Amino acid sequence: MKRIFENKGLLISVLIIFTAFLLLFIFKSKIIRNEREDLIPDSAERKVSLIITPEYDEYFIDQLIWIKINVTNNSNENYYLKSPLKRSYVSFAGTYPSGKNFTDSLSSDIREHSDSLSLEPGSSFEKVIPVNISAEKFYGEEKKETGNYKINAMYQNLTSNDLNINVSGPPGIDKEIYDKTYGKLFTADIPQYEKIQKLGELLKKYPGTKYSPQLYKIYFSESNYSKDYNNNSDDINYFFENNSDTYGADLILDIGNVNFEKLLSKYRDSKTGYMIRQRRKETLTLK
Repeated sequence: MKRIFENKGLLISVLIIFTAFLLLFIFKSKIIRNEREDLIPDSAERKVSLIITPEYDEYFIDQLIWIKINVTNNSNENYYLKSPLKRSYVSFAGTYPSGKNFTDSLSSDIREHSDSLSLEPGSSFEKVIPVNISAEKFYGEEKKETGNYKINAMYQNLTSNDLNINVSGPPGIDKEIYDKTYGKLFTADIPQYEKIQKLGELLKKYPGTKYSPQLYKIYFSESNYSKDYNNNSDDINYFFENNSDTYGADLILDIGNVNFEKLLSKYRDSKTGYMIRQRRKETLTLK
């Protein structure tokens, strides 16, 4: 009987020791795991991310580039968006196909007062913005490089993923209107009135190209049409009929007699509809 109690006591002791070692192992593993997590400050699961995606896979030389930019809060604390993704607060840098680096020439005044949006843990905010507000700001004044451009965006304390954009020379009707505008029409020796008149004729002939939004922007902004809202509404409608599925349509939304409700009812599922809803969302967000 005594031997049985001794064996039972030994078994209990072994179980106690084994349990103690098991708990110690689990506790130590947790400490090591926490230490390793602390050594990964850029862990996607714990930080705020900035992701950019292009509108198109390929662009033509001198074409304005629009991208969708998304901020997602993966942290455990609120993150505050200053003037939520306003273009003047987002800067770009990258590399030309030749290997030369370039940086965004836009600079925002960090002292400027702005509204802030609280981005709660697990939530995100997105916006479509232009990379280059004019062709020269991205492609340079003289040298027009084709090939692969690498760009990334910076906003507040965030840096985005690298984005590779392929730029080529325009083919077909895009080449025709490009050669007749940027190649011939937009020169200093042609009077402004004649330039705008010919541009209007070219836009009627080539109503829907990759260059249409930026060319229509020039046409409406620099002609008398922009001063007469009633007369230019037909031309505005003609633009959207041929160019509703492009983010560049945003360039025309603030020009002339634009009926947002009518546009939204006609092009709700297009990029024009998306840009109108984006504007409304921003208005509601900042109220």
